Parts: sequence; structure tokens; C-alpha cells
Amino acid sequence: MIRPNFKILLTIVLIFCTATLFAQGMSAPVDALLREGTSLHDAKKYEEAIAKYDAALKMEPNNALVMYEKAFSFSASGKKDDALALLEKMVTADKSPRVFALLANIYDERKEFDKAVSYYKQGIAVAPKDGNLWYNLSISYIFQKKYAEADAAATEAIKINQKHANSQRTYAIANYNQGRYFNSILAWCNFLIMEPQTPRSVEALNYIKHMLYANVNGNNIKMSGTDKLTNVQQLAVSMAVTAGLMERKTIAAQNGTTVTALDSLTAALPAIFQVAAEQQDPKNTAFFNKYYANFFGDMAKTEYLDAFFRYITLSVFKNDNIAWLKEHQANINALVTWVNTKKRETE
Repeated sequence: MIRPNFKILLTIVLIFCTATLFAQGMSAPVDALLREGTSLHDAKKYEEAIAKYDAALKMEPNNALVMYEKAFSFSASGKKDDALALLEKMVTADKSPRVFALLANIYDERKEFDKAVSYYKQGIAVAPKDGNLWYNLSISYIFQKKYAEADAAATEAIKINQKHANSQRTYAIANYNQGRYFNSILAWCNFLIMEPQTPRSVEALNYIKHMLYANVNGNNIKMSGTDKLTNVQQLAVSMAVTAGLMERKTIAAQNGTTVTALDSLTAALPAIFQVAAEQQDPKNTAFFNKYYANFFGDMAKTEYLDAFFRYITLSVFKNDNIAWLKEHQANINALVTWVNTKKRETE
């Protein structure tokens, strides 16, 4: 399979504690020291932060939150061995997701993936509805190029938090690398609903464009899938591209205009949305069919597609799209309402 040379910049999310947790189950002096330590940590004054935590631990030696924050500062300052030593002691007693996540994150950084995955899974066993653990597990699998496993973990993260853009992105990347272009294109489109104007939006559109044209060479279509499902998906994408562009060229010729760059990116998407919804391939997952295919299939039947395509391509066609959206404010408002009120099933 041809793959673009895009850098996959995947950020591991560390779980951290907020001030709302500080006052629970600890004395006022320890609470104050903990607050001071976290402020110093945020200012990247890690040694000073650790000193505050040590002072707090003299008063309450078994305070799990203080120990975690100390380990977090060890890790951030580059003292990974010290962080691991503390966390390995904690994990036997403190079964909170944050401890498993930080342990696994450090092992991911060290490329000790077996240990990382083990700790993510231990954390998930304790807190199966912690979307952050599922997301970080999917990232670990991406690092290992275990894309099917990354797909499955990202799916669980999305089920828990449908508004988590990073999980949408990871699902899209995992499916792209499996050659499942329907899955990846629709996931990227969903990501762009949440994040239309960032550097990652440009990345998303580059992925979509690559998948649209990867198997199209003029009027010829080639097959590059690794199994029946990926071949079927990629063929359908390529046929949608050629048919969509032909239609746009016909319309442009009738109007005395030309096919625009926006047309070349979006002309095929309505057909892809419709086919994804109609096929409901049993070899695909119930999650994809219900969450992505049904949603975008229904969108393809609305009058909001032009607004949708303008919105998700803001990062690459900014000036033209902003001007269009200003002139069609009622249409974009209706799209927003439709997206926000559309019920979506995940299983």
C-alpha cells in the first residue's frame, strides 16, 4: 500500500489531578503544600515541587495523591527511574487509573511496550470506563504498528467520550494503516467537525485526499487492498472519485467555469457517505456501521453538505470558505443544529 510520509504526532495524555481533589481526605497543611507543589510543577520548577511533596509526605507518609504528584514531577524532570520506583510501590495499594496511566506512559516512552500495555490493561480492568486509558492504549499500539489493536482501543475510547478529538484521530490513523478507507475517511471527517482550523486539520485533509486518489490514475483504477474488505472499500472510493469529478466537470462546462480545488477534495464524499451507509458490510464492525456510516449517510440526505464541506476545509481554503459561510449563515446554523441534535449509536 502506498502511504504518505506524514509525521504522526501522537501525544500521550497524562492524567493529572485538579485542585478540586486536593482538599479531600487530607489535612490543611498537606493540602497547602500540595497546591504549592503543583504550582511549582506547572512552572517547570520540578526540584522545588518535589521538595514540597517531600515535606507533605513527612506529615502524611501514605498520602497517595502527594506520592503520585511527586512521581509526576520525577517523570517530567527526566528522572524516570525515580518515578518508576515510586509508582511500582504505589500500584500495589493505589488502584487509581492515574497511577496505571503514568506507569504505562513512562514504559511507552522507553519503548518497553509489553510493560506499557500490561499496565494500561490493568488500569482498564480497574476502571473500564476511563476513556483516557483506552486512548493511551490505542496510542501505544500505534507506536507498535499494531493497527487492529489500536483500532479496537480507540473504538472503546470513542464509545466513552464521543467528543474526544484525539480518539477520533487515532481511530482514523489505525484504519488508514489497515487499508480501510471508508472507516478512515469518515473518522477524519468526524475529527474535522471538532477541529476544523488547526495544523492537525491540514493533516486530516491530506489523509483524505491521499485516500481519494491513491488508486486513481487518470481513468484507470488499481487495487491495493490486502483483503476483500479493503479492496471493496478502496474500489468504491476510487469509483466515487471518478464519478464525482466527471459530474463536477460536466456542471462546470455547462456554466463556463472550471473544477475547483475544493471540488477535487469533496466531490466524491457524498457518494462515499451514501455507499458506507448502504453497504453495512458485515465484515465491518457494528460500531463503524452505526456510529460513522449511519451518521454520514443521513447527512448526505440533507441540504447541509455544501456548508459541511466548507466548514471542514477551512484550514486549507480559509478565505473563500469564510466568505461563503458568512453569506450562508442560516445554512451553517442549521448544520450545527443538525449535528448537535443527531442521535448516534455506538453499538
